[in-house]
Amino acid sequence: MTKVTLLSLGASSVRHQVSIQAFSESRPPFPCSAQVFPHQNVRFPSIPAHLNVHSNHISFRNRSALNFRLIRFLTRPGHVHASSILSSPRYLSNRHNLFHLVSRPAFTGYWILESSLTQPQPPKTSDITIFYLHGGGYFSSQPGTYLLFLLRLAESILAQGQTVSIFALDYHLAPEHCHPTQLREAAAAYSYLIKDQGIPPEKIVVAGDSAGAHLALSFLVDLQTSEEKPSKPAGLVLISPWLSLHHTPSTNADRDCLSASFLEATAKRFLGPSFREEEKFSPTLEFLTPQPAIDWGAVLPVWIWVSAGTNEVLFDDAVKWVQGMEDGLGRERVEKAFAEGEVHAWQWLETMDEGAKGRFLEGG
Repeated sequence: MTKVTLLSLGASSVRHQVSIQAFSESRPPFPCSAQVFPHQNVRFPSIPAHLNVHSNHISFRNRSALNFRLIRFLTRPGHVHASSILSSPRYLSNRHNLFHLVSRPAFTGYWILESSLTQPQPPKTSDITIFYLHGGGYFSSQPGTYLLFLLRLAESILAQGQTVSIFALDYHLAPEHCHPTQLREAAAAYSYLIKDQGIPPEKIVVAGDSAGAHLALSFLVDLQTSEEKPSKPAGLVLISPWLSLHHTPSTNADRDCLSASFLEATAKRFLGPSFREEEKFSPTLEFLTPQPAIDWGAVLPVWIWVSAGTNEVLFDDAVKWVQGMEDGLGRERVEKAFAEGEVHAWQWLETMDEGAKGRFLEGG
């Protein structure tokens, strides 16, 4: 078994080192850690680079690679995904402990689980709370679409004897709800976690993929400029991050599940018709060339982990951003896991493929 050691979160001088067995031995880890508990490494297998996304549907460059069952599975509404997963043999006996709706005037979200699959406890007692922001270009997906992905992550952490809670924000989608709606909802949800739920910020890891990773960075920049200035979370996980809404990527155009034209159209949909051109490089929107520059040392948590596939159209942007963080913050604060030959958000896509085929859902 391959083992990977991750840096400790927080100010503790003692660095705990723990590795858990991967779902796939050859894949990079998806870690989540906090100051008060040992490191957890979670690995997800990859998916071939045959997906292509167009507007509101998903198609495949090579239709013989992945069948229609996965296409249909990917495009189902979030609540349909959730119902299917929670009715599976693996989760049926604990379904009432999972995926609990939280609806407040300022935001909506779901507790994927609260400390345990079988015996829920207040999230503030968990060793770690993951605040998850889903991807989907700001116009698609819901927490239910990510339920299996997040439950796999939770089970891997629980297997190490650590307790974990996961809260997934169900933000409003574009084009009906444009920027900064999602940012305001993320800020309100974070306030709910630390104030209403009493979760110490040093136990919180903010995580997101694709547009969710963009929202995570937007939220952290906004957090430092807010009047209340609440404490930063302990860690940040970025999966296939969308770092610039205005930079058109030119690499991997024939290899990834995304295209430059799709990203451009998605950005316009998210920003909306009333968006002012002079705001395009705002520090809450642009993370490669923000104007004014962002004080990343003040904005980011003490630990950052970035994952990207080398076949992504966004790969060069991820490399550029990580190099900037390493140069400015130090390599000990930033960790990267660049997966050879993988496409955009491959960890989630592979989990969805397993769900479509019924794998991992047959039993505990």
